Parts: sequence; structure tokens; C-alpha cells
Amino acid sequence: MTVTHRKPAAQPDEVAPVNEPGVQFECDGCACDLTHTIRIKCADPACQSEDGVDICPTCFCAGKEFGKHRRGHSYRVIEFNSYPIFSEDWGADEELLLIKGIASQGLGNWKKIAEHVGTQTKEEVEKHYNDVYVDSPEWPLPRMDLEFEIAPEEFQERKRRRIAAMNALPLPPPKVAPTSAPGIHEVATFLPGRLEFEHELDNEAEDLVKDLEFGVCLEYGGDQIIEDENDLDVKARIKWEEDKRNGLVPSSVFVPERKSGKGPLPNGDGVKSEDVVMANGAADEEEEATQLPPVETRASLAFKLTLLETYAQRVEKRLESKAFMFDRSLLEYKKVR
Repeated sequence: MTVTHRKPAAQPDEVAPVNEPGVQFECDGCACDLTHTIRIKCADPACQSEDGVDICPTCFCAGKEFGKHRRGHSYRVIEFNSYPIFSEDWGADEELLLIKGIASQGLGNWKKIAEHVGTQTKEEVEKHYNDVYVDSPEWPLPRMDLEFEIAPEEFQERKRRRIAAMNALPLPPPKVAPTSAPGIHEVATFLPGRLEFEHELDNEAEDLVKDLEFGVCLEYGGDQIIEDENDLDVKARIKWEEDKRNGLVPSSVFVPERKSGKGPLPNGDGVKSEDVVMANGAADEEEEATQLPPVETRASLAFKLTLLETYAQRVEKRLESKAFMFDRSLLEYKKVR
């Protein structure tokens, strides 16, 4: 391959690798490094596949042929464009690497983009992009009328001094590997993300109300609530009344009416009679009647509300116990020992 993408070792966020850009060019004839020097690129259509063919000046002058490349092919001279165009501290080659790095790594991923550029830190890369491109008066293009009168030798010397200063910076101490806190998973099956335990205090408290259901409540102003015609229970009652008028309600089901003349069976007050229907000498099973929600009697409602109050007291006691542990850092048992 002519072009390879370096994958530098993981570095702390404060330090980005320098000196080498993220793209390396090699001669396809002798495999010498052409990243920082002039190279010859074959311009013949036969050599335009993939990354093309790059040739060092020595192999080009010797007329070497390899693969599909022939010495008579047309060519282009690719110079090492290390001169400023938009900023005194950035060469044209670094500008090109910046744009390619943004395209490949994604805008905002400054650490990876700085690794692709190779000669600037991530802070310098971000600042340069914002100053030159984002804040440009000709946005989204940078200013194209800038000229910098600086000798190539002076520019290279500044670049070498900047890189030497960057390499001289002491490396920060290595970061401690992230852990899930010392033994936090050993503390009574504690779930730190939810601030809960796998087995809570009084863990069976929910069993008291988990299957609790309420029927039609006529107490506490429930009989004054306007019925919703789209409610499923209301539709079921209306259907039952229509079936009753049409004689479709099985005689084996008896549903007493409420005080208002509407409503299903109150809890504990229903009477079910047995009726065997004979037809052609055989018992035919009646169609199952529409199931209506029961009406809560005062005794039934008081009993269920007592269960809810008991459950609320047990949950409050559980929360008080957990607050006691959290406020006194009892979960950090290694500090308590």
C-alpha cells in the first residue's frame, strides 16, 4: 500500500502525539518513507486504482517499473507544501491533514484529529479551526487573500522548535484505571446506579398490594363523576344492559342494580342461581355473560384502603433506613472498618 494510516498507542487526553502526521506515504518501488519529502505520483489511468502509485525521486530517475506502472507513464510532482497559507504557525500540508482528519474522524473529535495532523496538540487544532474557518469573515471558506513573508528555512526552524518544546513537556502521571468503587458490588447486592438493593428491607411489602384491584367506587364523591362513554367498563355495562333488554343475558347470571339504577354487582351482595337449560334432550352451554366491574362496598373499600396505608408505612420505614445508610456513608465499609 502506498498510503498507511498510523494508529499510535493510546495517550492521555492532555498529550497528543507529535512529529508524525496520521498518514504515511511510501515509495511503491523501494518502500522508503516519502511523508516529509517530494514524491512522484503516477498520473496514468492504469495506476489510479486505490491510493495510486507513489515513487521516490531515486526510483523515478532509475526508470523502475513495478506492477502496472511503466516508465513512460505520465506523472505529477507532489511537493512537500510546508509553507503557511492561513496562519503563520500552520503549513499547507498541516491544513490538508486537518481537513482530512475532520472528514475521517468527525468534527469535534479533536484528540483523534490532532493525532492525524501529528504536529499540533488538540487544543491548538481546535483553536486554529475556530479562528481560521469558523470565525472567518468569508465563512465557510477561510480568507484567501493572506500572504506571509517568511523564508521556508525560518518556517521549518520555527516548526522544529515548537515540536521540540512539545516533546520536552513532562508527561502527566498515568490515570488510575476506572473501577466500580472498592467492593461496592459486595455491599449487600447494592445497585449504585439506582440507589437500590437487590433485596430491599422488608422486601415482601409489595406482596401485600401487588394483586390489589378496585372496582367501581361510589364513595368519596365517586358517584358524582361523569361517565366516559369511551371507557371500556362503561361500554361493557351498556352492552350488558342491551343484552338484558333483548333477552340475551343468561338466566344463570343475576346482577342487582345500584341505587341509581345502573351498575354491576356489589362485592359480596350477589346471588347466583343454578339453571340447567335443556334443549333436544342435551344441556347446551350458555354464552358467557359480559363481565362487569364490581361495585366497591364500604367494607371492601375500607379494607383495601387499610392495606394501602399499611404498605405506605412499610415503604416509609424502608426509605428512612436507606437514608440513614446514605447520610452516614455506611456503604463505604472499607472506610468504616
